[in-house]
Amino acid sequence: MPMWNPKCLDLPLSEEQQQRLLEKFDFDKDGRLSKKDLELGLRQMGLRFCRWRAGRALRHADLNKDRYISKDEINELVKYATKWGLPAN
Repeated sequence: MPMWNPKCLDLPLSEEQQQRLLEKFDFDKDGRLSKKDLELGLRQMGLRFCRWRAGRALRHADLNKDRYISKDEINELVKYATKWGLPAN
């Protein structure tokens, strides 16, 4: 059972919620989410096709096209996850 689900989140996320999400999936601890970070996070959640899903999420949420999801773009990632119904542990 998911600890939280994006469908029940109020958007935009609070500063604290953004920080917790970044910390949870930022495996290399650089303060932003890469495709690899997203892939590992999705894999931890037990999802399939993680590389493909991570690529799609990055293309959707990376508004400045720098190949990373920063704190400013995290709400776009949550919107995307909510739209697809992806659970987050």
